Amino acid sequence: MPINAADTIVPETDMHADGGRLGSGAPAAISWHADATTVDDSTVILDDLFAKRTDAGSVKGGRALGDHADVGEITTNQPGAPGLPARAVVPRQHFLDLNLLSTDIAVGSFTGELLHWGYIPPDPWRNYLHTHSFFEVCYCFAGKGIFRILGHDHQVGTGDVFVARPGEPHEIIADDDDPLGIYFWSYTLVPMQEQRPESRGTDALLRAFVASVIKVREHRRSMQRVLELLTEEIAYRQPGYTETVKALVVTLILDTARAVVALAALPDPLEPPARSTEEALVRTIIHYLRDNHGRPISLRDVAAQVHLSERHCNRVFHAATGQSIMRFLTTLRMDIAAQLLLEHEHSIKEVARECGYPDVHHFMTRFRQQTGLTPTSYRRTRGTVFLSPHPAPG
Repeated sequence: MPINAADTIVPETDMHADGGRLGSGAPAAISWHADATTVDDSTVILDDLFAKRTDAGSVKGGRALGDHADVGEITTNQPGAPGLPARAVVPRQHFLDLNLLSTDIAVGSFTGELLHWGYIPPDPWRNYLHTHSFFEVCYCFAGKGIFRILGHDHQVGTGDVFVARPGEPHEIIADDDDPLGIYFWSYTLVPMQEQRPESRGTDALLRAFVASVIKVREHRRSMQRVLELLTEEIAYRQPGYTETVKALVVTLILDTARAVVALAALPDPLEPPARSTEEALVRTIIHYLRDNHGRPISLRDVAAQVHLSERHCNRVFHAATGQSIMRFLTTLRMDIAAQLLLEHEHSIKEVARECGYPDVHHFMTRFRQQTGLTPTSYRRTRGTVFLSPHPAPG
């Protein structure tokens, strides 16, 4: 999420192309609350926006910690260090430490990866019109502002969650008098295997999330506690914290989907799936394409798998999916290539081969047609494309 660095945060470590900040590895100092009896276990400190200088002198991923450093805090019930009270106040910037983890996603029949974790304090700020090749979710913990997406303005405020899906142009403008403070995170989400019966309800929810037109949901304050728990886990890093983080990530993804999906319209997860002949045929084709996307495939190969003529096979598939078999295969390959470019350090030639393109130039042409970027540019920008010029920081 690109931001105006002059207005908000001056990073002291690496910054992603979309504004996500990586920490240096050493955790920032944790401030202990002076009077633990006056603070509830889950209280969020929003009125004390400025912290005193700590021994460390700075907080990772945020502005240099001095007399005017907005850290924001959450209280936690985690055990304290020897000689210190058990209840601590954890700076919100510890949320950025999640960038130190490599977090794969496996939810139902969907897989993906968490790409960025971010935090912007409630100071005046804005970013500019841009798109991503991945999902980006924001949660407002303070203030108010405007979320502009697909040409429409949405007023957002404390407790709201708002979502930008791949390819949707969007920008965020914080209110000058009561500026927006947000957590944000982004991830890929790809259906990589045939649906399993036990995951039918989860898969239906995630498919509805991918297709949903709802951009903002008000008053999802339950999500804030999940974000606080993530911050506590990465701040303390107690034994087993990586597994706890993975479990909380699944909770966060499902909570987000539930927020922006009309749940009443989803099928009963216990209802057996309808299996018409055409549906079974299409599922077989999709399963075959996913299993064999890494090698050259022709329409003749696919038709032979389901014992139909090429013409009839393509007609049935188009009627069910709205696209031809080869178009579906190209989109599938480009989605997988995009994820490989973001997740791994394979060369462009290796990515091309893994996605069924022995000719790297053919792959590069296809990828640019699909995403608007060359594979090299896509990797460099982490899949973010700005749609209009914006002022340089400073």
